[in-house]
Amino acid sequence: MFFVTVILILSSCQATSFLKENETFLHKNTIKFVTPERIENKALLKEELYTFYEQIPNENILWVNRQWFYYVSKGKKNNWFNKFVRKSLAQEPSIFDEEKSKSTATNLETFLKDKRGFYDVNVIYRIYPVSKYLTDVEYIINSGKRYTLNSVKYESKDSVVGNIINKSLKKSFLISGDPVNSTNYDLEKIRITNLLQNEGFAAFGQDYFDLRGDSSNYKVDLNVIIKNAKDKSDHLKYSIGKINVFTDYYPTQNTDSLDSVQIDGIGLFRELDDFIVNPNSISNAISIKPGEAFSKEKNAEIYTRLSKFTIYKFISIKTELDTLNQGILHYNIYMYLNEFKFSYEGGTNIKYLRLSSEENFINTGINGLIYDRIVSSRGDNLTFDGSGDLKISISDGSFQEVNLNAKLDYTYPNTAASIKLTPIYFYNLVIARQKYDKLQNNATSNLSLSYNHQNLLGNFQISSFNLNFGYNYFSKKDGLRMHFSQAGINYFTTTIINDELFNNFQRKSLNDFFQTGLLFKNFIFDFKNNSESDKFFTNTLFGLEISGSEIFLINKLYNKITGSSDDWRYNKSVNYAKFIKANIDIRPKYKTSRTNEIAGRIYAGIGIPFGDSQSMPYIKQFEAGGPVSMRAWTARSLGPGSYVDTSTVQNDYPFQKGDIKLEANIEYRFKLSSYFRSAIFVDAGNIWTIKNDPERSGSQFKSDFYKQIAVNAGVSLQLDVFLLLRFDLAFKLRNPYKNNFGKYWDNNSFKPTFVFSINNPF
Repeated sequence: MFFVTVILILSSCQATSFLKENETFLHKNTIKFVTPERIENKALLKEELYTFYEQIPNENILWVNRQWFYYVSKGKKNNWFNKFVRKSLAQEPSIFDEEKSKSTATNLETFLKDKRGFYDVNVIYRIYPVSKYLTDVEYIINSGKRYTLNSVKYESKDSVVGNIINKSLKKSFLISGDPVNSTNYDLEKIRITNLLQNEGFAAFGQDYFDLRGDSSNYKVDLNVIIKNAKDKSDHLKYSIGKINVFTDYYPTQNTDSLDSVQIDGIGLFRELDDFIVNPNSISNAISIKPGEAFSKEKNAEIYTRLSKFTIYKFISIKTELDTLNQGILHYNIYMYLNEFKFSYEGGTNIKYLRLSSEENFINTGINGLIYDRIVSSRGDNLTFDGSGDLKISISDGSFQEVNLNAKLDYTYPNTAASIKLTPIYFYNLVIARQKYDKLQNNATSNLSLSYNHQNLLGNFQISSFNLNFGYNYFSKKDGLRMHFSQAGINYFTTTIINDELFNNFQRKSLNDFFQTGLLFKNFIFDFKNNSESDKFFTNTLFGLEISGSEIFLINKLYNKITGSSDDWRYNKSVNYAKFIKANIDIRPKYKTSRTNEIAGRIYAGIGIPFGDSQSMPYIKQFEAGGPVSMRAWTARSLGPGSYVDTSTVQNDYPFQKGDIKLEANIEYRFKLSSYFRSAIFVDAGNIWTIKNDPERSGSQFKSDFYKQIAVNAGVSLQLDVFLLLRFDLAFKLRNPYKNNFGKYWDNNSFKPTFVFSINNPF
């Protein structure tokens, strides 16, 4: 009530009282196309045109115009509150100016004519008084017919350069039949410049291009002319001369009096008593050698690989021409040391972890990170990350949950040879078709040791000890991340305090166990794909996890040789978990405007136990419900299948999990004001068990699984400040089981679930 009252008071305080005579506020800009011709990608073209507005209307914050905050804070004391208002709430008033509208119309016409191929375009503006104080402006565009490319030819007096370009035309941005677009011409200049610089033509630049064209019947024949340097018959191809690396450089350093070593033609210089990083490691990271042809791409590779040595805060690569020998470039690589070998950070937090009709609690905790930038002369680094938090019930103040996490990460900048046994190497060789040195540019070796503990006080606790060795791969250019754990051992121990929480079937998944992998443990693939228009975006995640396969095979081989039939166990109470788990998560997004988008997610996962393992480990099973899943259900309360537990204990502490998960989500996200966003969403999905659970009727995955798909819908209000604070109101539309009337669709009980969370669910 207080919040609503404040809004009503503020909204009644109009900024119009500050206007001078004959002044009005700009209320709205609109663009209207009146041409009969079909315009390809009209929505995207409008997005480009919006950037040419010379006047933009003021925005609102909760229905209060931002110019009002400007007026009331103007000239006030410079205290913290007025600073906040001026910086975060106020906006300089947008007083309508017809001259700016006239200039905007001219800019729109010039852009469409010179940059987008509408050579017959005409743009006018019209003014519409909305009220005594507000004015709308409409820009009316008669674009005419757009010109398209009929043919594209490249001319070069240098035959070597011409041959290189002609062999690469499949990658050209200038394609016959496409609309005339100067942006594509600019992209083509960049493409050819990079292509030739990677072939040794270091001095080639975008000023060597000339463009000529003839048009008829709205079609353009384009000639792209590659010019030579003045008074030169051919472009000069450069090769690499000396390579000097200054391993502890600072700006005032006297580089003429340094100790040095030569490794494979590379000179490495130092001022300190010894090299911080082994000179062989630095030399191996430099992918060029004297006498090779210059390549711009190799410069990026050198920078990427040397930047993996985190003891260095900055890498600078400079080239200089040989004064005596034409076509020779010398390299000077400057490596700036980090002032601090160690870094520390940490803090405390108190926040709402989640808020719903069933579960209301806050989370308070501490966290800390210690970073050692160099452990040895190999250039490796070490990170220790620890945290602990306590969950407290808002309703009665009782402690609900304790979580402890500690992780030690050892990272080696170069990759071990065993990466050739991984899916990362297979992808690099077969799919990306790159050499091994390309893989080394983007991959690092990683050894991690961690401990995790979760204790739901008085009910259930689980701890895990984890040791893993693997590789991380990241290519910013390709939008790809991969992680592979090649070998590892994880020990999980579980204690059930409240016996009413789980049935006999579930308890089998809660036994203590070892998760093992000697050659393959898990693999994560994360690929982000952007279309050329940047309107459609897809993020694809794939995960594969295997446990106990090597032990299973060795055990089978031993039994076959010895005639035994034993299944190996660590001891009577601890087994080796044997399972394979796979999941795929596809997240498409389509931008409908600058501020609005349609976002979706399709998720499928399955876990299959094998050997003597009767079930998937509980901690590895799938769950549904919660703020990032089926939002009308709390976490782990949905499913499996059509099963529903009506017991009081299970409702207070839901622990339902399954071996199979299918889920689909879709949201329409749109902007309300500067700080507020909203979304309309629908979620559908469920989890199932692979095997029959006698105590959970309907939980097994069968051919009629589609009848057990749950559906919810709702609306989200979001505050977009430092983080996106999300308030979701979700309604159950379809249960995975029949109600008292024999129907799945629940239209009678419209009880909402209120969920608070941070950031978008996907």
